[in-house]
Amino acid sequence: MPRSSRIDAPGAVHHVMVRGVDRTWIFRDDTDRARFVDTLRRVVLEEQALVYAWALMPNHVHLVLRSGPPGISRLMARAGTAHAQAINRRHGRVGHLFQDRFKSIPVESGVHLRWLTRYVHRNPLEAGLVETIEALDTYPWTGHRELLGGSSAPLAAVPEVLAWFAPSRTDAVRSLRRWMSDVEEPEPPRVEALADPILLRAAVQTAIDRVAGAQGVDPREVWNGARTRPASRARALAVQELHETLGLSISKIERVLGLSRGAGARALRRARAVRHQTEPSPSSGGYA
Repeated sequence: MPRSSRIDAPGAVHHVMVRGVDRTWIFRDDTDRARFVDTLRRVVLEEQALVYAWALMPNHVHLVLRSGPPGISRLMARAGTAHAQAINRRHGRVGHLFQDRFKSIPVESGVHLRWLTRYVHRNPLEAGLVETIEALDTYPWTGHRELLGGSSAPLAAVPEVLAWFAPSRTDAVRSLRRWMSDVEEPEPPRVEALADPILLRAAVQTAIDRVAGAQGVDPREVWNGARTRPASRARALAVQELHETLGLSISKIERVLGLSRGAGARALRRARAVRHQTEPSPSSGGYA
């Protein structure tokens, strides 16, 4: 299948993801992580870009950024090449470090941008790398600690993000901290009424990435109809997420995911059974 072209206009906001080849590690220790952050900080400055959120996971990276005049592709190529070369030299490895090209999803809504920032910064918490929101406050490998004032040289655009919450820094940090907690979890943007197919695809992709990541499944398996049990389970939970949280109709979900007619409803029944830790009855139709 030919690759789709990117929307890479200067000033565009993207949710960017880059993964290790075969989903293996891209950071072995904090030295690797610190070098990558330093490299990315330098490249972002030189490319006149702006980072709203970032998180380093063992085998992938999340970024939410606004590209500068050269566009996002050159920025990611520079940062990725520098990191891969440094890793290969330091650890005596050869070959590609990253899986294919990076993935980027346009962000065309302020609400979606805020939701993505929270989603990205909570990744280590959701993945169990840290156990509590208090631990996340001091965790050095996301932009959340930077927003709270925990870094003298932040990668994240701290003033721009804090301005979403309150005019004063003190009030903004307090509001941000509440917003990041489980108590005040915000809803993602509801896209049912939006006609723009790009924004629709971006919101759907973000939801699928989150559900697939929580299930330990490659998001592409949700999209391409893989029939393994983990992929089918993740697809069912993704259908529930898209229907009950984003507000998409079952028929639209079936069109977006390429499901046959009726498969969306069966997946929704399966997901609800999974959520209640029960198995669906035989009449439910099994996996989507």
